[in-house]
Amino acid sequence: MAIRKRIISIILTMTLALTMGGFTAFAGTSTVQAASTASKYIIKVNKARNVATVYQKTNGRYVPIRAMLTSCGKTGYSTPSGTFRMGFKNRWRKIGGPSMGGYCYGQYVCQITGGYLFHSVWYTTKNKKTQPAAQFNVLGKNASHGCVRLSCIDAKWVYDHCKSGTKIVIYSSSKSGPLGRPKKVYSNGGWDPTDPTNPHFKLKPTIIISKKKDKTVEYKSSYSLLGYVKAINKYACENITSELKIIAIRIWKNSAWTGSDFRTGSKLKTNQLGKYRITYHVKDKYCGKAKKNFYLSIRDTAKPIITAANRTVPVDSINAVSGVSAKQVSGASRTSAIMVYIKAPGAAKYKSMRYDEAKTYVFSEEGNYSVKYTAKSKYAPYKAATPKIITISAWKDAEISTSIDLTNSEANAVTDNDSLIKVLQSKIKVIDKGSKVTSPAITIAGTWTRIVNGDIVTVSYKGANGRTVTQQITVNVATE
Repeated sequence: MAIRKRIISIILTMTLALTMGGFTAFAGTSTVQAASTASKYIIKVNKARNVATVYQKTNGRYVPIRAMLTSCGKTGYSTPSGTFRMGFKNRWRKIGGPSMGGYCYGQYVCQITGGYLFHSVWYTTKNKKTQPAAQFNVLGKNASHGCVRLSCIDAKWVYDHCKSGTKIVIYSSSKSGPLGRPKKVYSNGGWDPTDPTNPHFKLKPTIIISKKKDKTVEYKSSYSLLGYVKAINKYACENITSELKIIAIRIWKNSAWTGSDFRTGSKLKTNQLGKYRITYHVKDKYCGKAKKNFYLSIRDTAKPIITAANRTVPVDSINAVSGVSAKQVSGASRTSAIMVYIKAPGAAKYKSMRYDEAKTYVFSEEGNYSVKYTAKSKYAPYKAATPKIITISAWKDAEISTSIDLTNSEANAVTDNDSLIKVLQSKIKVIDKGSKVTSPAITIAGTWTRIVNGDIVTVSYKGANGRTVTQQITVNVATE
C-alpha cells in the first residue's frame, strides 16, 4: 500500500509539474523549436508589479519600447524567476488540466520554460467569444497557475515579433519598469476587448500635440508639420509616432474648408494667409486608429515695408508721394495708409499730412525738403513701419545764355559737331541750382562743319531738376 501511495504521489507531482504552467504535455497543435540565438528583443517580466517590458536592440543596446499588463502566478502557483529562452509557439493551445479544474484554451502561446507560457487570458472553448470577463479583468494582478497571461493584443504582439530563442527575464521589483504600467482595459465578457478581430474592438491610439507647438506662424516662415506631435499606444506605453501621418490640410475660405496642396515634404507652405486645419492620423496594428485636428493661423504681423528714394523735382511741381509705396510682407498694399511729414527748406518743424493730401503738396521754393514716410500694418498688432526719410530737392529750370562771342580763330576751329560743342562749352553760360555750370553737358541740333558770325545754334541742357531746357543762341564772331 505504501508503494502504491508513493507511485500515485509521483504521478500527481509529475502531472502538476506539467499542468501548473498552463498546458498539458499532449495538448496543442504544431510547435516551433527554440532557436539557438536570441532575436532582437528581450522580454523582462516583473512578477511583483505584473508588468512585462519589451526591449529592442537599437544601435547596439537594448531600449525599452513596450510595456504590457500581465497576470503571473497566484499564491501556490508561483511563476519561476530567472533567465530563459523562448521555446515553441502555438496560435491556439489547449491549456490547464484536472489539477486546475479542467481544460481551457489560450491564443498566441509562446513557451517560457517547461510548462510555463505566455498566452492570452483563457477561453472556455476554442472560440473567441468564450472568454470570461472576470478572468480578463484581473489582468495586472496575480491570477494564473504560473503562466504569464497577457491581453490578446499583447500576446499577439509577442507571438508576431519574438522568435523562438528570444531572451526572457523574470524577476520581482517594486518598480513597474522603465515605461511604467500601461492603461488597463476592461471586458464585458465573451470577446477579449483587445482582440483586433473583435467587432467591438476598444483600443484606440492617442495623438498628443504639445502646447509648445505654435498655433500661429508668420507668412513665408518655416513650419514643421510633425514637430511637437506624437502618437502613443497608452495600453502599452509605446511610442508609435513613426506611424503618424497627415491626411489633410485645409484652409478656411468662403465659409468652407478647402484646398489640399499646402505642404512641401514635412513643411507647411506658409505663403497664403488664413486659418488652417491640419488633420493627423495614426493607424497601428496593435491599438487601432485615431485622428486629430489641429488649427493654425498663418499671419503677417511684420511691419510694412516702405519704398522711397531721394529725388529732385522742379520748383512748383506737385506730389510728395510720387514713386512712393508701402506693402505688407505678404503683399497687401499699404500705400494709401502712408502718413507723410515734410520739412520745407529753412523750416523748423515737419508738417504732417495724409497720403491723399501729400499728392497735392507743392514744392514752391528752391532747396532741400526732408520728407518722412510711415504706415501701420493692416493686421494686428498693427506695427508701424520703420520710418523712411528721404530728401526731395526742388530747383528751378536751368538757364542758358542767348548769345556767345567767339574770336575768328575759335570759329575756324569748328569742323564738326564735337568741335562746336567743345567751343560752346567753354563760352556758353548755364546757370543751374543758382550757380554757373563749368563745361556744361550740352547737346546741339543739326549737323555743323563750320560756324560764322550770326549763326544760330539750338542748345539743350538737362538740369538738376530732371528737366531739359532748350535755347537758341546767337554766335557772334569777332573780326581780327
